[in-house]
Amino acid sequence: MFSKAAWGGRGAALRLQVSAAGLLFVLLVGAIWAVSLWRSRADAIGRAEARAANLSLLLAGNVASVFERAEIALGETASQLERELAGPGIDRHALWALVDAGTALVPAISRIGVFDEAGHQICGLPLERCQKLEVADREYFIELRSHPGNETSVWGPYVSRVDGRSTLVLARALRHPDGRFAGVVIALVPLSHFAELLAAADLGRGGAAALRGPDLGLFLRSPPLDSMLPAAPSDDLRRAVQASPAQGSFRGRGSADGIERQSAYQRLERHGLYVAVGLATREFLAPWRQQALWMYALFLLFASCAFLIVRLMLNGERDRWRIQQFADELETRVEQRTRDLRRLAAELDAAESRERRQLSRDLHDDLGQTLAAARIHLGALSNSGEAQMREVAARVGELIARANRSTRSLAVQLAPPMLDDLGLPEALEWLGEEIERSFGLKVSVVDDGQRKDLSPEARSILYRATRELLINAAKHAQAESAEVEIERVGGSIVVRVRDCGVGFDPQVLAAAKGQGLGLLSVRERLAFIGGSAELASLPGDGTLATLTAPLADAASEA
Repeated sequence: MFSKAAWGGRGAALRLQVSAAGLLFVLLVGAIWAVSLWRSRADAIGRAEARAANLSLLLAGNVASVFERAEIALGETASQLERELAGPGIDRHALWALVDAGTALVPAISRIGVFDEAGHQICGLPLERCQKLEVADREYFIELRSHPGNETSVWGPYVSRVDGRSTLVLARALRHPDGRFAGVVIALVPLSHFAELLAAADLGRGGAAALRGPDLGLFLRSPPLDSMLPAAPSDDLRRAVQASPAQGSFRGRGSADGIERQSAYQRLERHGLYVAVGLATREFLAPWRQQALWMYALFLLFASCAFLIVRLMLNGERDRWRIQQFADELETRVEQRTRDLRRLAAELDAAESRERRQLSRDLHDDLGQTLAAARIHLGALSNSGEAQMREVAARVGELIARANRSTRSLAVQLAPPMLDDLGLPEALEWLGEEIERSFGLKVSVVDDGQRKDLSPEARSILYRATRELLINAAKHAQAESAEVEIERVGGSIVVRVRDCGVGFDPQVLAAAKGQGLGLLSVRERLAFIGGSAELASLPGDGTLATLTAPLADAASEA
């Protein structure tokens, strides 16, 4: 029966090994997927970083282009004014025409204004030409008055005193021919124009673009904040600019809205302004998060399948072990039962041999003596005077003599003494002579002369099987002769009985079951002692029977 205790120790070790192997495999697959996800995330961040850098470079170029065109218009206006200052006086009508032409030349400029050395407006800027403005308090006027040789620079943003809009100012000093400060000429560029440039960039949901001053103060942001008051730059931006002032990238949270972004910035070298672009992390990592979610679900499914497979493997191994245990036990029982059957068959054969010997002795001692006594009395009767009585007595005497000879022959054939005394070949030679004397079938026995030690039951079964085959050949095969070959092949003895009779269909052997020893019974008896019986016959082509049995010395060695 299946032993739980036996499976317990073996099963525990097997469970540990299979579970460890399954766990290692799942961990290996999980590690591969984790590395794949990490690389995919790094690639997504790298693509976002490159896109933010490209956008910042593009926007910085657009902003710089606006300033360059404004500087050109401002430079031409200032050069014309300086030529006017070198002449007898300024033609105000020509000056207004010049300012109007410069303003029309660059759409981004809302107005060009000209101011004298005291900061009083000469022309430009106001919608009404009679309006006079003062700029003496502006930082750019104070700076250019102190350093009239400075190049055109950007200032602001300021709230325009003309229309109230937030405006950046490009300012350039006017100089007399001797280099003295003569005033300033300025161009107003509304921040709304830059807002259009920033809004045109595709930043995605949560993205932002900003125009900042040299100190990183916020000039403009797209999309705009709820409050347009200048927002302080984040610490991440400050650290990145300190490390790389011209351009760079970083990832951090916005100081105004707290959204995490992958950002890049570009500095406008001529004016010191910064254009910064940020792409929302949640936006550009959304596909990666979706991929990670699917991969996580697939990993859980894979781990569940792996666990199920391990369970099935363990259950299958346990079932196979149990089946093997049952098979081994069944094989042991079959072997034991086979040994018991062989032992019983040997005992039955020995008992049958003893009965045959007893029957042989009874036939010889009792029936033979009775027939001999009857023959003596018939001999006395034949000596009587009557001729007819003597003739009948003589015939009965012949019948009794024939019966006596048949009885003696049958008794010897049932249990020939030479089978145990001399061996199987000698017994078969004597059997051939008896078959020829009793049935007229000429039998030749050929022995290879090798030693053939047989157990008593093997000798008895082979002798009786050969006798059965020879009697069948004499009675049913209509054969005139038969041949018996005896040889040793390896650890077995082989007896071949061949006749030249009419042959038969082997399928009819089933009818012989239960009749005397029977050919099928011969096959079964031989199988019990480890031998075999093979018949080859065709109608009209004779019969060849091959009997095989193990030798005693080979069986003992096995």
